Amino acid sequence: MTEAYARAVFAGHCPPSSEEIVDQHTEGRLSRQKLLTRIPLNKPCDRPVGHV
Repeated sequence: MTEAYARAVFAGHCPPSSEEIVDQHTEGRLSRQKLLTRIPLNKPCDRPVGHV
């Protein structure tokens, strides 16, 4: 999602949100998107999940 698209989505709310609220929501959305698309810093586990 681009910043322009996210801003348009939040600006289209009814009743309209203030510019400050649109900015906050846009920044939050873009920050969450970065978390979901980042390259993992840790390598995957070499052992099965749930192994004791």
